[in-house]
Amino acid sequence: DGQAIEDGEPGSVVADYLKTATMFVGDKVWDDPREAPGGDEVRLHSIRLIPEGDTTVERMNTGTSLVIEIQYWNLKPETQLNLGIAVYNQEEICVFSSNSAGGQAWRRKPLPSGLFRTQCCIPGNMLNYGGYPVSLLVIKDSATVVHRENDALVFQIQDNVEDRNGWYGKWTGVIRPKLYWSTELLEPLNSREEVRDVDVYSF
Repeated sequence: DGQAIEDGEPGSVVADYLKTATMFVGDKVWDDPREAPGGDEVRLHSIRLIPEGDTTVERMNTGTSLVIEIQYWNLKPETQLNLGIAVYNQEEICVFSSNSAGGQAWRRKPLPSGLFRTQCCIPGNMLNYGGYPVSLLVIKDSATVVHRENDALVFQIQDNVEDRNGWYGKWTGVIRPKLYWSTELLEPLNSREEVRDVDVYSF
């Protein structure tokens, strides 16, 4: 209504503003497997976003490493299951997808019935700032999707001004990796040769 509702340190005020402007879904929990999403083979127990250190979900920035953790009940023994995630941006473009098939502990092994926990680590300096919905897929035998949970998580990545190095324009790109760059001097110029190539004027 055109009124100032908060005044304070920029990072804190921006985080509080984003809470009202973005639909955060930082975790979902289903305690009863009979009422949890899924089917005859698998049911979800929880899915949560875990930022590194003391950072909260509301204050994650482009430098924050985070973990997506999924807990689920495998209801049928000797079933080979993998989990997959698809991370989208605000324009509904798939930024990346990944699945647990490469995990070593249960790679190509059938699971016994029971409660499992699977984690996916997303390194810092990978995502650009903006909003990200996450879809979760449960895949049987590396081929059949037995359950899909759209918007399983929805989170916001804030800009990290410390990484801008004096640049204040829009940082383009779907992702924002912090890549290693190097510069080295291959051959110094001879100072006398350099002077001969320059016209010198006196005033």
